[in-house]
Amino acid sequence: MTSTQYQRGAAGEYYVIKLLEDKGYKTIRSSGSHGPIDILAAKGASVEKNHRLGVQVKKSEKHRMTTDEEQKLMEWANLFEALPVEAFKQNGRWAFRDLLMGELMEL
Repeated sequence: MTSTQYQRGAAGEYYVIKLLEDKGYKTIRSSGSHGPIDILAAKGASVEKNHRLGVQVKKSEKHRMTTDEEQKLMEWANLFEALPVEAFKQNGRWAFRDLLMGELMEL
């Protein structure tokens, strides 16, 4: 059976949720999202931005965020006092990029 683009995207989001939860984050998925944030994640009682993430999930390095998508994610993440993060597949593994620093990050 062929999966739809939505099913592949949702599967990627659920996998990223599992990775985040394994690192101690609590998560909320924006189901059927066409908005800038796919997943909101928070860890601990800290009010520091790096303990709250606004995550946009992309299925591969080839399908990365556009400049406009990055700007919208940064605006929305700021509303939630969260760090804007792009999650994408790189060489078969999930990678996470901090949009404010413009570099890969560890969870």
